[in-house]
Amino acid sequence: MKKIFLSALIFGLLFVGWSVRDGKTKDQSYYAGDAVLYKGQLIVATANTGKLEIFSSSGNKVKHLMSVSLSPNPGKEDVFNDVKLEVQGQSLKAYAVAGYALYLYDISDLQTASLENKVKNTYWEWYHRVDRFGHNIATVSGRGVRIWNNDLQIIDGFDFESELPYSLRSSGDARFLFALNNSALNIYDRESRHVIKTISLDYRDFKKNGRKSYYDRISGNIFVADDYYVKKFDFNGKLLASFRHYGDASYDVESSFDNNFLYFSNGLNVYKLKKSDLSLVKEVQATTLGAPQGWAMGLKLVNTSDGDRLVVFNNSGLLILDANLNVVSKTDKISQDDGQLYPLENLYLMLGNRSAQSGASVSVQGGGFWPNENLSISLIGSKTNAQADRFGRFKANVIVPSVPNDGRYDIKVDGLNSQLTYSISLEVKK
Repeated sequence: MKKIFLSALIFGLLFVGWSVRDGKTKDQSYYAGDAVLYKGQLIVATANTGKLEIFSSSGNKVKHLMSVSLSPNPGKEDVFNDVKLEVQGQSLKAYAVAGYALYLYDISDLQTASLENKVKNTYWEWYHRVDRFGHNIATVSGRGVRIWNNDLQIIDGFDFESELPYSLRSSGDARFLFALNNSALNIYDRESRHVIKTISLDYRDFKKNGRKSYYDRISGNIFVADDYYVKKFDFNGKLLASFRHYGDASYDVESSFDNNFLYFSNGLNVYKLKKSDLSLVKEVQATTLGAPQGWAMGLKLVNTSDGDRLVVFNNSGLLILDANLNVVSKTDKISQDDGQLYPLENLYLMLGNRSAQSGASVSVQGGGFWPNENLSISLIGSKTNAQADRFGRFKANVIVPSVPNDGRYDIKVDGLNSQLTYSISLEVKK
């Protein structure tokens, strides 16, 4: 009981970065990113501060190499949301997303970032994440997934969405996508373009944390954590094993390079489990290993000549652990007050109906805007005013204007103070 109480207390004090944002300035939290081995060096990238930041593990310290900003005084479109590193021969590339744009940088010298390409969409699709799905770079938005070729041209897309864009992953698989939605793991088949399996999970508050699952392509098993257990399923959703963890949160799972072990973070601790039966091998308390205010969230595993290196995005800084969860290197506290106002959650919109006739009333609700700000809702030239509540959420009814032809039209919501914009399509019948 004492351990559970301590978990809840520390969580309440420390968890400020992943999704709990109080609408005021805050310490920037390091909660997710990417890492690769490049020319013998462990390189880490993150966009959690709104800048593209690059680090390397050197000795017992994690060294800050460079920082890339899009603007001295960035608006919301000029803030990086995510980054993916990729070693291409002797070069190191960084794919990054900000607002409606995908950027490609060459960072091979580890000192400067040379912009090689930038593609901005014109249809109000806000990119939350960038990753590699199978053989291609992919962007994740509130509308689904876009697949890109090497020339940064969209070659395919999937209307597969997640309430938590961070959770939408492929685990390197070329066919299946995995995402968490409302206490369930959904498996999407890119060939049939349908969700083929839904596996139930148990969360106290699904939207409170960022999470992801891990698909083991060799065994066909799926590993995921809810707020009570780390769970192992077969591809048909049968529970094969579980591990009870004691905490008030669950975040990432990541596989060891030899495929025998699973790493897991729940804020307070980082765990190493056997994949075969999810029995505990070792656990360490992340809040005391790194910088003050440590809170283990995102994980990234990189195999090196010295064995596994587990990058822990540990709230106030970065932490590098070896295969036995011993500290290899770490930062001091590097999070700083950014002076910006933040919403409480990612932008999202939902409709009461996906289709409506001209003259009908359609319910629109959403969130992710600034607390109490005024909103403008646009549909086919008409505008409706609304106001967000103290959580940045709203609900309004919109009258559908007349249209000359049946078709799909965007409902766009603008935050008048934050300049945040989000849209969702509605099928309108005349």
